[in-house]
Amino acid sequence: MKKETIVDARKILYEIIEIMKENDTLVARGVNADFERLAEVKENIAALSSRYYEFIPISKFLNQMPTPFASQAELKEQYDLLESLDSIEQTSKILLGALVRQQEMNPIDYVHHAINSIIEPLDKSTPEYELIKKYVDNTRTSQN
Repeated sequence: MKKETIVDARKILYEIIEIMKENDTLVARGVNADFERLAEVKENIAALSSRYYEFIPISKFLNQMPTPFASQAELKEQYDLLESLDSIEQTSKILLGALVRQQEMNPIDYVHHAINSIIEPLDKSTPEYELIKKYVDNTRTSQN
């Protein structure tokens, strides 16, 4: 999935979140609510939900009509899904780059360079070194 698709879907989710706030306010008014405005808000949520599903198809709606988002929890779930898709998209690009450049550079070095991580040896006198050494020694002895 392309980055642009994820960005567009995220924008739609943000729009739905804003409209959902108005929906919640109107519903909280109960019988004093502006029912015409509430109907408009519900229609907007349904239309934006439909647009979202065009960008991000959901397998549970494979054989049925998708339902509009009805709660903040559903929106949070979709936001988390978009975050995962974005991570997968970035990871696949990094791994593809490592594969393409494997003749020029070790793939592990490529990945570390791509995520801007710097790996340096620990000085043997540091507490971190001692902790890791202790862990390795204990792990090695417990496996024998």
